Amino acid sequence: MCTDGVNHNQFQMMLEMTQSEVELIEDWVKELAHLAGHAGLEAEQSLSEAITELKSVRRRLDRATEEVENSSNFPEATVTAL
Repeated sequence: MCTDGVNHNQFQMMLEMTQSEVELIEDWVKELAHLAGHAGLEAEQSLSEAITELKSVRRRLDRATEEVENSSNFPEATVTAL
């Protein structure tokens, strides 16, 4: 994939899929933190910290998406059928 350039649309799609996965993971961790809080588990603090870090990851992925969308110097791949 890298030797002949990168397919811009495929790259954007993969980035969007990654964003969706991180969002889903964040939702699950929020649920776990909620349950841990109700159960009085010390894990609630660690899970809350993980949520903060996941939000940071999402912001960075958003920024990367904007950078890719605004990039005029994106080496385009040649797609050939096998």
